[in-house]
Amino acid sequence: MIFERAGTLVRERTEAEILQEVLQPLGHAPGPEALARAVESAQKDWSLRYGSRPRGQRWTLEIRAEYRKAALSSLQLSGDPEEMLQRADQYWESFRISGIFAGTHPCLGALRASRVGLAALDHTLRGSIEVRAELERLGVGRYFQVVHSTEDMPWDRPDPRVFQFMVEKLKVPVGHVLYVSDDPVGALPSAQEAGLARVLVDRNEDKPVEGLTAIRTLVELPALLATMG
Repeated sequence: MIFERAGTLVRERTEAEILQEVLQPLGHAPGPEALARAVESAQKDWSLRYGSRPRGQRWTLEIRAEYRKAALSSLQLSGDPEEMLQRADQYWESFRISGIFAGTHPCLGALRASRVGLAALDHTLRGSIEVRAELERLGVGRYFQVVHSTEDMPWDRPDPRVFQFMVEKLKVPVGHVLYVSDDPVGALPSAQEAGLARVLVDRNEDKPVEGLTAIRTLVELPALLATMG
């Protein structure tokens, strides 16, 4: 079974929300539109300067610092820019993760007890080692036999070879692999193309997809798996 990391296992803030968390204690409260523009500006700057670098070299610590600097600079806030940058460098990563979703531990524990092989797939610029370390810090890394980031693959989502690669790592026939994701548009269609069964995590019941099995919480997954044979 393959889980998408962000949005399915791990609750992650948007970059605009992180930027807001960084700035509030310094007395700055940019509106949502200004924050969105700042993030967009930083992303464009990153794409222009670093997007063509080899995979695995596109999100170094130095590049992350430059990304944060670009986001802050675009806001043109009053005050000490060095203080803002120092706070961003210190807290950005800790603000990014707000924890794991309720039901994650019971779900993963039950699946491992049933000897289900588990993998976690990440679609960010961070490498697999960093993603594995994050899951360990959150207390769920021990459940996963395989943790991999597309940054360490030759392909990005929605290329179905991403899922074929993960299946090979699990060493399980593709017809026996289930992909679990909260993303009905970006991930699940390409998983289907790769031959995987799919389950949508629809916590707010606002992403119905015809013909696609959906659950509201991961707690429901072990029982659903039993019915699927």
